[in-house]
Amino acid sequence: RSSGVKIGSLHDYALSDAEIVGKYYNKIAPKQEPFAAFNTLFAQDGFFLYVPKGVKLAHPIQLIFVNRGKYPIMSNARNLIIIDDNATAQVLVCTHSMGEVLALSNRLTEVHVGKHATYDHYKLENTNLKNVNLGSLYIRQENNSNVLVNEITLHNGKTRNNVKIDLDGEHCETILCGMAVADCKEHIDNFTAINHNSPNCKSKELYKYVLDGEACGVFSGRIFVKEGAQKTEAYQTNKNVCMKPTARMFTQPQLEIYADDVKCSHGASTGLM
Repeated sequence: RSSGVKIGSLHDYALSDAEIVGKYYNKIAPKQEPFAAFNTLFAQDGFFLYVPKGVKLAHPIQLIFVNRGKYPIMSNARNLIIIDDNATAQVLVCTHSMGEVLALSNRLTEVHVGKHATYDHYKLENTNLKNVNLGSLYIRQENNSNVLVNEITLHNGKTRNNVKIDLDGEHCETILCGMAVADCKEHIDNFTAINHNSPNCKSKELYKYVLDGEACGVFSGRIFVKEGAQKTEAYQTNKNVCMKPTARMFTQPQLEIYADDVKCSHGASTGLM
């Protein structure tokens, strides 16, 4: 706390630090996206992290969400993370469940990464077949920032992950990774969007699925290169393995480019063991 780091309840900091929370809250989550709108309407609290200029956190921060109850439950959490200029932070988010109760989770995280800042975001989901998890991650990068995102889904009922990253400053770098391992009748959707809104930026994206039983996987990834975003380098890959003919994989890699001096590629492959 002596370094000026603020960490704790979003509700509490919205009252005690209204100016900084008001400056960043609900600024990059798309208003028209239904899961985001639902979260904005119903969420009452969540996690807040503010890392001031030049501060580098020595250790990662771990968030643990546990679905537990006697009766069917719905939980909505809203997280806000602000990494100021020249700051560094790592956050690990873990989602688990206890018992076999039906659970619906809708969690939304907004991350603002300042100039020359570095941010690593890891997410691990390991629940059960009676859980439905809706996860939304929205990140905005400023000049010369560096972001790593790694999302892993090991066990669940139904999962939908939305990841949207806006490279709004020059010389940004982004690495986006994802892995899904599913069996039984699990269903895992990953929808991603990396928006190159400024020139001289780089992004790499890799998602892999291993599907067994009657599991179903979906990958829809979009790389957007805005007009004037010259010298962009963007690469997207999706690789999948179906262990049985009853498993299904649907993939849709996409490129949308409005600049003529870029290096971009995308591809997908699905194999049957």
